[in-house]
Amino acid sequence: VPPDAPIPTVYPSTPEQLTFGERDTGNVALVFFRRHGRKPIVRQERVAFWTWRTETVRDVASLRELHDSQNLRQTVLRLYVDACATPSEYEEIESILADLKGTEAHHGRVGVMQVHRDGLRLDTRNIAEVFTDLPSVVQATARRLREEEEGENAEAARKALYYLYQLTRARPR
Repeated sequence: VPPDAPIPTVYPSTPEQLTFGERDTGNVALVFFRRHGRKPIVRQERVAFWTWRTETVRDVASLRELHDSQNLRQTVLRLYVDACATPSEYEEIESILADLKGTEAHHGRVGVMQVHRDGLRLDTRNIAEVFTDLPSVVQATARRLREEEEGENAEAARKALYYLYQLTRARPR
């Protein structure tokens, strides 16, 4: 309601936010008319079910903090992951993201989630340490992939190193 309007006009918002970036949505206007000629009392009441958030995480700690947040079931979350992670951190990030978003087998902690992983990078500088206690063929493969990182297929080599890391961490059943 414009404060100086001679005739009050109420512009209620949509009951739910429809896109990221919208402001003042998810409300209804309750209007109480006391008697003719008197200004009505208008009160804004929130009725929206969903809360829309855009978050950027830059490390594992902030992603853990987001994971432990309450009321994520009623959240539409756009998450940007912008982090350089060691193999173990990368694995933890992937695990947390799967728990937040959910899979075909289980519901996620977030109601609706859109993940942008473009900024998630694997830090392979010290990855040789991970493979020191493994067979020489695995160590040689890791060395070749590290060398390949210097060439044109750097991203593919990093992904291959991560998959090699995952394979070596897999427990036999």
